[in-house]
Amino acid sequence: NSLLSGPINTRTTYCRNLARFFDYLIEATAHLAPDEPTPTREALVDVLSAYREYLVYGDRSGNQLARKVHSTLPSPMVTTASCELMHAPLRRFLELSETLRRHLEELNRHGLSTSAVDPVPLLPRAGPQQVKGRQAAVLLAKSMLAGVIAGGPKLLKEAALPRVGGAAPYDEKRAFPFDSVVPFLNAMPSYRDKALYSFCAASGCRISEALQLLWGDIRIQDGTVKLVDPARRAN
Repeated sequence: NSLLSGPINTRTTYCRNLARFFDYLIEATAHLAPDEPTPTREALVDVLSAYREYLVYGDRSGNQLARKVHSTLPSPMVTTASCELMHAPLRRFLELSETLRRHLEELNRHGLSTSAVDPVPLLPRAGPQQVKGRQAAVLLAKSMLAGVIAGGPKLLKEAALPRVGGAAPYDEKRAFPFDSVVPFLNAMPSYRDKALYSFCAASGCRISEALQLLWGDIRIQDGTVKLVDPARRAN
């Protein structure tokens, strides 16, 4: 209902991203299990786990399935932020599918339907999960709602599609050679630039972290520098 009442652009993007996933699903299952007409539940889990790698890295992915799919269905090579947006409708689709399965299962149990329903969820750990002790403590500290629930939070909504981290294989040809750092620094036009890039080379910090340093972050006597997440720096 929330989707139907939303803007037309949102609905169009939702459907387009689902269509992209279904194209990927067909290609991935063909590569993973070419001799099986219907993929197994384990195969579907592998296909879903490789989806992020396929979207972001394509043939540079460390995931073999993602590289194979890219060979027949080239990856859009999106950013990680765009990847999360493309996963959102997929997660919603999987959640609604699991809700429908449980409802049909309930109707069959009461004799109100004779639909064929798989008694096992499509994905492992689908649905709400019991909250562990440490999770409950974090929820109580972060959530006002969790703080007013009698006895503390008890169930935690599990993501229908787990957030799988990934990384492209290290490419030495694209990495800046360490033995070229000194000539690079000598070519800098000002002492400011020399100091900035010297610090980045010596510490390994991100340029965004180096650019937002304040004098209070630098302790010359101790030889230490405190790095602050730019997103948490008060401006």
